[in-house]
Amino acid sequence: MSAEVIIKDVSAVAVRGPGDGMETDKPPVAPELSTEAPLLKIGTPKHSPRAVAAAVQSPGVLYLGKVSRDACIEVEAVRIVVPRAAISRSAHVGLHAEDRGSPQHGDERPPSPSSEPLDYRSALEKLQNSERRLLQDKEGLSNQLRVQTEVNRELKKLLVASVGDDLQYHFERLARENNHLILENEALGRSLSHTAEQLERMSIQCDVWRSKFLASRVMAEELTNARAALQRQTRDAQCAIQDLLRERDEFSRDMMHTHRSLEQLLVSLQWGRQQTYYPSAQPLSTGEMAAANHKLADAINSHLLGNTGGSGTVKNSLRSELCNTPAEKMAEKVHSFSEILPQIMNSLEINERNELDLKEEI
Repeated sequence: MSAEVIIKDVSAVAVRGPGDGMETDKPPVAPELSTEAPLLKIGTPKHSPRAVAAAVQSPGVLYLGKVSRDACIEVEAVRIVVPRAAISRSAHVGLHAEDRGSPQHGDERPPSPSSEPLDYRSALEKLQNSERRLLQDKEGLSNQLRVQTEVNRELKKLLVASVGDDLQYHFERLARENNHLILENEALGRSLSHTAEQLERMSIQCDVWRSKFLASRVMAEELTNARAALQRQTRDAQCAIQDLLRERDEFSRDMMHTHRSLEQLLVSLQWGRQQTYYPSAQPLSTGEMAAANHKLADAINSHLLGNTGGSGTVKNSLRSELCNTPAEKMAEKVHSFSEILPQIMNSLEINERNELDLKEEI
């Protein structure tokens, strides 16, 4: 039976344990176990009880037996705490089972008892050497771990400092943005107050214009009423003028007939006497016609009745009072309204003046 233990140098692998801030996902590679020459030949302790006792007293040796190269695999090194008695007992049982199951060893001759302690000593020395190398590797790895921990601690400090600087810069930026927003808020507040003042001013102007509109509406109604009254007065005046013109035509025709009749009567009364009146061929106006008729009537009256004085004429004038014609009545009505019209125009002018003053105040 033979077994081989090959321990590779793992001093180049950096050991990083949990808690140092620089953990890695890939664990370090463990020592490999393989079955390569040279093999350690260990004889069976059938004829040497002292060799069996030495094998039982050496703890920590794992007897794997003869293993083929194809059946070997690499495994990661895991620290397992195993009692020494269990390792020695399992090794002893494994050796006996190996001896019973292998016909080749049954045919071979057992080695001499003097060579077995030498093999155990060489194996022990090799194991001690490997243990010393492992301790040295462990010490080197511990130093490397200590150095790496210090480096990680410094990196943590730098990282915290950089993060702190970033937070301080972020805080300063937020403070600047806050100040900028405060200034914008104040500007918007001032703009809002100015807009509120403008809105209040516009509302006052709206009220003023509303009152002006109502006043202008009242004035427009008054002007409309005055216009309607003036139109009625104009129509009445036109009607009165037309009536007066018609009456004048009638009076003119009657006066002309009367004038002719009086002239004929006066000429006939002067027949055979000295003629004192001669008819006039010139056209006469209404007033001249009335005056001529009045003269003719006086002449006829004096010719027929003589000079009777003015008592009879006064009595007749008292007895006969003239009445107004419809046209004259209409003319008097229009004249009375024309006396009221200046008062209406004065009131309208006063209202317009007040409106102009109100516009100037606005």
